[in-house]
Amino acid sequence: MKITHRLPLAMLLAVAFGYGAHAADTAGDGMRARSMDPARMTERMSERLELTPEQSASVQKINERFVADMQKQRAGMDKAREENRKAMQKLGGERDAQLKKVLSEEQYSKHAEQQAKMRERWSGHRGHGPRMHRRADGSAPCENREPSQ
Repeated sequence: MKITHRLPLAMLLAVAFGYGAHAADTAGDGMRARSMDPARMTERMSERLELTPEQSASVQKINERFVADMQKQRAGMDKAREENRKAMQKLGGERDAQLKKVLSEEQYSKHAEQQAKMRERWSGHRGHGPRMHRRADGSAPCENREPSQ
């Protein structure tokens, strides 16, 4: 391959990766699946970049590998997330078992009730930290929280 052809190919790869990354970052699952279709990616790139048939065939193969690798990466992230969730649940269960040994029935019941309220309060905030979102006036969204003990 001539050096003069390397720069356009490098730019083409950068554009392909940019399109795929942008689709993964900005779209919902249905939209992401459609955007990550190698044939559609190649078609869009062919139109926008005026690719030759030879370039289009090469880009198609590149896009196919890219999408396959992205799917593998995403599956690995999902697996790690699930393993982390299970490990945290296990730690919570161990803590509860230890607390049950130390607290009276009344204290443990009160603790369990407080934990249930907390889970209910946070169920609508999945994925967001407590200070991620503020009102327009700068105040916290949950001003009626009970003080920490």
